[in-house]
Amino acid sequence: FFNGCINGFAASSVGLYFTDMERPLWHLGLALSLGFSMRLITQRLQVHFGIWTALPLAMFHLTGAILGVVFTAEEWAVFTEIVCLCAFDLSMAIEGI
Repeated sequence: FFNGCINGFAASSVGLYFTDMERPLWHLGLALSLGFSMRLITQRLQVHFGIWTALPLAMFHLTGAILGVVFTAEEWAVFTEIVCLCAFDLSMAIEGI
């Protein structure tokens, strides 16, 4: 439940952020597509290798979040954060491998 709320909040507000910063929305679409495509791979890794994969994936996610917080005005950092938010979701590992 909470994971869906977090992802839903990010998806609803990031479009406004891109519009406010006068960035093309197709960049947002590309980041979301890339992130969710990578999620297929990362969730398969979690199923195959087990719960211990949560730590390395969480570190990738944390790195993307730090970049997004420190460089909020840079498109590359926000793009990276969006990809990490979608790709390195650990709900599969937490909810029951």
